[in-house]
Amino acid sequence: METVTDPPTYHDEKCEHVICQDCGKDLTQAYIEGIKDGTYKNVKITSDVSYSQNKSSSILKMYNLSYDSSMPLYEDYLNNGGWDRSCKNKNVTTKIVTVSVCSPGATWNKWIVDKKAYDEQVIVGYKCSCGEWKLVTN
Repeated sequence: METVTDPPTYHDEKCEHVICQDCGKDLTQAYIEGIKDGTYKNVKITSDVSYSQNKSSSILKMYNLSYDSSMPLYEDYLNNGGWDRSCKNKNVTTKIVTVSVCSPGATWNKWIVDKKAYDEQVIVGYKCSCGEWKLVTN
């Protein structure tokens, strides 16, 4: 029995990114990069509104990341104008981008046959007509 892992597969998905109209910054991409490189650990983002983590989770999942409660919510990040707050209270628009999403390969157990099984009889001795046992030597 061996554990076999299929190779990962990739497929394209459309995703909506938020873009600042004043400076052209892709706020969604900056959010993803800030989560990847740990920028969010150095930035305090607070909110008066209570958002669900669903939007954050779905965006991060598309980039093979997972949300945890130490990360700021995506909506809070946008309301604060990004990590550096440079886009706070600015006009934003959305742009559809294509993201190559990786689905990890499945892992499963499989019987592996190293060598075909067979039956073999090996004569190691015989009984003589006199009743004595004789060993066969090569």
